This record gives sequence, structure tokens and C-alpha cells, in this order.
Amino acid sequence: VPETVETLRKEVDDKEVSVACIGPAGENLVSYASLIVTPSRAAGRCGGGCVAGSKNLKAIAVRGTKGLPVYNHKEFLEITREVFQRMETDPVNERRRKVGTLGAAEFYDRIGGNAYRNNQYSKVPDEKMKRLHADWFIDHLKTADLSCAPGCTFACGNKYAIQGNESDLAKLYAGEKGEGPEYLSVASFGMGCDIADMAAVAHFQKQCNFYGFDLVEIGGTIPFLMELWEKGIIDEKDTERWCGEPLRLDWGNAEAVEKILSYVGYQKNRFGEILKDGVAKAAQKIMEEKDRPVEKYLLTGKAGSPLPEEIRPFPIWAINFAVASRGCDHLKGTNQIDKAFRKDVS
Repeated sequence: VPETVETLRKEVDDKEVSVACIGPAGENLVSYASLIVTPSRAAGRCGGGCVAGSKNLKAIAVRGTKGLPVYNHKEFLEITREVFQRMETDPVNERRRKVGTLGAAEFYDRIGGNAYRNNQYSKVPDEKMKRLHADWFIDHLKTADLSCAPGCTFACGNKYAIQGNESDLAKLYAGEKGEGPEYLSVASFGMGCDIADMAAVAHFQKQCNFYGFDLVEIGGTIPFLMELWEKGIIDEKDTERWCGEPLRLDWGNAEAVEKILSYVGYQKNRFGEILKDGVAKAAQKIMEEKDRPVEKYLLTGKAGSPLPEEIRPFPIWAINFAVASRGCDHLKGTNQIDKAFRKDVS
């Protein structure tokens, strides 16, 4: 994806052009491939990148040069100021600006809302939670605040840089820079795979954008595989047969995550093929090959991975997932009532 963006900007001689494109996952028709929008925002779910790949559509580049017409400028500005003022008086917003969605990790951990080790547990061990905490990221990796759009008053995004001495795994990614991880990246790789290292989490989010994956689907698949490894359902003989090389899937194995992303994105081997169509179909293929049931370890909704959260503390969130029209997802509704524990709204 980064190479595509750079190439197109050179071709049109405009560094400001915006690009929506697919990566290797879309080219190789991985069913949960995403469209990645400059520089690292994803139209993540529903397989739009796979559809584009099936049409031989690599990228779309656009550059807006005109403004947007506003019917009543005065009223628009008055309402805008009122909204901004309300936001400024919300006591939650200062922290939200500083940490963005990363703040969800600490909040969820207090109420049992994190999905640790493929949802075997709903709380992360304290010593690991410290290394996945928003404050650890701010103190060690964050370099700047970032707004995803000029009109956003929150600027809850961030940029990061890895020096190489921040953590056990940071040396592997020394010199890497990018847009910082969101909660779902922490939940997928930090908690789901038990890799309690924010440098690795930031790197894996960047790799998902590099290949053009739906982070939620691949981030739900790998913890599932690690639990099958833990339970002895798949072993090193299986992974060597599927991958062409030995591969251990122990909890916390960052090297395994790195390789799996590559296997699937480039469709390098049998393992990449098994994981090509999402976690539910991967489970079916593994059951057929191993002749052993694996459904009890599978987290899925509407044949895809749900968001990597423990949803039992949030009944409205759970209903939202169950009835969403685009899979087991949250973008067609919201649930600030139970997530904020609003007792004054019924």
C-alpha cells in the first residue's frame, strides 16, 4: 500500500492527492481484504478490497480543489460553535484527545470487558496491562497528536516512532514510524495473541495496512489458531506441512504473527489458503483436515470475526452486533447508554 500511494503521487505530480487502494491481500483475493485510504485509514470490513481485486482495480486517486457549498453560513457557524462549546465542557474529552481509543483498554479492564487470549479471559493480567496501557504508549512511543480530518476538533489520533530500546520487541522494529495503534489493534494482537508489547502492536497495525487486511478478521483468526495450538489440536507437524517450515503458535509469539500476515497476504502456502476466507471457514478446513471439532474455540458472528471485545458487560452492544446488517459489527449503531453506564436514559 505505501508503495502504491507513493507511485501514484509521483505519476500525477501531486503530493496532496488522496489514494484509496488495495494491497497484496486484495490482489490475491483474500475475502477480508480492505481498501486502505491515505495514509492509513481502512474501509475495513465486508471485503471491499477483495471486490476491487476481482475487478483488477488497484487504486483510485482523487484531489479536491473546490469547497463545499453551505446554504446558510451564519446559522451553520452558530450551530458549529454551540457543538464545539458543548464538547469542550465534557470532562471526558481531555483524556479522549490525549489517548484516543487506547483509553478503552484501561476502562474495559476495570469492568471485565477485554478479550484476553481468544476470549478465554475478560481481564488482562496486571503486569501485562501496564505494557498495553495508553499511558505507556504516550510515555514511550507517541511523538505527536493527529487529526484524521481538518474539521475534527478532537484530534484523538497520534503518531509514533520506535527507537528500538523501549521494550523487548521494539528492537525488531527500530526506526519504524507511523500512525499510532487504535484499541482494536491492542485488543487483537496485544490481548488476543497475548503480545504485551505496544511497539509490536503498533507494528502489526501498520502491517495490516501494508497488506490491506481487515484488522478485525485477521486479528480474530490468529488468537483462534493460538488457542488450537494451546489445546493440542494443531501442532508443529501441521504447521510445517501447511507452511513449508516449522512454526510454533504459542501465546505471545510475535514472529508467528509476522509470518502469518505474510502467508495470507501473499498467499504463499497452504496455511495462507486455509486462512484466506476468514476465521469461520478456516475452522471448517481445519476440522476437515484434522477430523477434530474446533467450534468451541471459535468466536464468530454471521460467519465473520466480531470485534475483539468481551461484550457481556454491554447488552446494547451485543444486540447491535446481533442485528447489524453488515456482519457482526458496530458501525450501524451506537451504545453510549450502557458503555457510559447512563442510568438517566431509558
